[in-house]
Amino acid sequence: MSARTLDFFDQAPPEPTAGGFKHAAGDVELIQRPEGFSGAISLPLLPDLIQIYTVSLANGALTIRRGAERGTIWFDHGEMVHAICGEEIGEEAVYRLLQWHNGQFSLDANARSEIRSIEVSWQNVLMEGCRRLDEAAKDPGPATHALDALANELTGLRAVALFDAEGELIAQKSPLGFNLGDIGPALLEMFRLHAEAMRALGGRSVVLDCFWTLGDQVHLIRPLRQGRMLHVAVDATAAQLALVRRAVEKVAEELG
Repeated sequence: MSARTLDFFDQAPPEPTAGGFKHAAGDVELIQRPEGFSGAISLPLLPDLIQIYTVSLANGALTIRRGAERGTIWFDHGEMVHAICGEEIGEEAVYRLLQWHNGQFSLDANARSEIRSIEVSWQNVLMEGCRRLDEAAKDPGPATHALDALANELTGLRAVALFDAEGELIAQKSPLGFNLGDIGPALLEMFRLHAEAMRALGGRSVVLDCFWTLGDQVHLIRPLRQGRMLHVAVDATAAQLALVRRAVEKVAEELG
């Protein structure tokens, strides 16, 4: 398999508690360390990674981190016994991890869980997780349809993405394979700081959108209801910004 840039992190997985704490194909490179494995992964390979640990009868905590988010799955002699991801626990936490696009992982072979939240076999968990992903792919919903319409209307589009209030990717469209899916949490924080700066200048009006120019590309950020965020990236020379704003406004009205 081809190598990918490794992003190591040495933080131990959180202690297990009873409370909560379009997938692109990719490769994974494993490097063995005294406490286990660490590396970067495209998460469509997460089921394969889980199978490696179950078949090898591994012990420990597999932690997946994506930006500020993290989730952990605990194994006991290859059996998946406990999982946490945000407020989700057990199988639901694993299903949520399977929906992520990319991330970094590590295995702490010394970690143990005194809590058992997964009672079914790991095979059943993965089968149900894959079934849910298949169902979601078959029914893209109004968000995907709206992004498709926007992509067809704009000239010079690099990508358009819709994020929820926590920065989780809802839908993405990119004719050039330009990935916006991993920047959701940072995007929300940047827009929050932008809005604070405008208020500090004495502005009382609501910030409707903002443009960021990065040399050869322009990014438009448009907040929506329920804390969602629309992010459009276009080519700086090919796109007409007035048309971009008008098209985005139309999609914003459609999405609500």
